[in-house]
Amino acid sequence: MLVTDIMDANLIRHLTQRRLQDGRLPHGHSVELWFGPGTGICDGCGTAMTAHQRMVVRIDFQGWRELRFHEACFEIWDDERVKGAAA
Repeated sequence: MLVTDIMDANLIRHLTQRRLQDGRLPHGHSVELWFGPGTGICDGCGTAMTAHQRMVVRIDFQGWRELRFHEACFEIWDDERVKGAAA
């Protein structure tokens, strides 16, 4: 099951925009650490990731904090942070 099966992509985009605005998600670049089975809570949508979902783990360059995303949530976050930087 994909994250978009659980939650609408527009809702994920809205949550991501809010998290970027209030600082819960960084605006800057990150470095890829790992792709693999999900575990923990997604920093993008706030829902649990299960082992059958693909997880993206990144490190934020500025705060050096670990970020965990469903693969679809990562793509939305990356798109939104780039749009914000261009604005």
